[in-house]
Amino acid sequence: MSSVYKLFNSYFPLTIQNDYNWIWYTHTLGKIRFFLWLCVHNCLPTNSYLFRLNITSSGNCPICNSEEETIPHIFLRCPIAIEFWTSLNISIPSDHPQWILHFLQSNQPLENRHLTWTCFLPFALWHIWLNRNNNVFKQCSSPVPIPNLISRVLEFLFSTKPLKKDITKINFSVKWFPPSCTGLKFNFDGAFNSNSLNHGIGVVFRDSAGNWSAGFFNKAKGINACHMELQAFHEGLMLAISKNLSVSEIETDAIDIINMLDQPPPLFSNLLSLCRSALRNLENPQIRYNFREGNKVAHKLATEGPKRATTYDMVFLMEPPPWLFELFH
Repeated sequence: MSSVYKLFNSYFPLTIQNDYNWIWYTHTLGKIRFFLWLCVHNCLPTNSYLFRLNITSSGNCPICNSEEETIPHIFLRCPIAIEFWTSLNISIPSDHPQWILHFLQSNQPLENRHLTWTCFLPFALWHIWLNRNNNVFKQCSSPVPIPNLISRVLEFLFSTKPLKKDITKINFSVKWFPPSCTGLKFNFDGAFNSNSLNHGIGVVFRDSAGNWSAGFFNKAKGINACHMELQAFHEGLMLAISKNLSVSEIETDAIDIINMLDQPPPLFSNLLSLCRSALRNLENPQIRYNFREGNKVAHKLATEGPKRATTYDMVFLMEPPPWLFELFH
């Protein structure tokens, strides 16, 4: 192993020093940090690098063919790089071992006031490299697309900007609302407790006046919270079909279940297929999301009901049980 390392290092010496830790603290994407690490250690697959591996027939720049294609040439001396920096009124640094760090510390002004130099430069180097690769493979000499670069930097800056601590909180009332048209609203919920076997599901059907039409709870077996929610959804749909209930709306506090109907994960594909089939039988009632506060009755059925059940059989309720009166009314 030692002889292999020495042979490799004789061809591609890594200039590893302790003062390159700044790379990992640079405010940029992880892949760009790694790209900078490759740059400062002279490990980018430039023509010069590949020529030493006998992969290319020449070590010259494939774009301008004016000199050996080294890392400093690509980013500082190639005509495309010079055109790029000049169009942005950015002074090009001299070529020396620490040129990237010195370039980063130069804090050059930018026309767009939303950009910061320390974030812009790593993205700029990365896009020069991407553009170089595109030119090589397409055998052209296109300039670096500056508008695209700026949009990527702004997107990164805005998406990583920390939230202000003095955000104004808005309080609003969340409650159950009756269905907007004739028919019943069907609320469901599932409860999963990883520390016990008290998993449960709860379903309630209410009319436009808020009156209880039907409901149930039961203990259930499941692998996670989504599984319990899906079981509650499916059992509620099957109850509506068996009792010939006219359901116009379905409501849940589990947004994942609504999303799964469009993009079913493989783990629950069979159960979701049964749910979609049942929805067609009910003429596809509208499915809505509500906060937990608007789904309190179904949630109470799912969490409290199984504690009172002795078997895994459904406990059908023609009217709300006493322990639900306070929430229901």
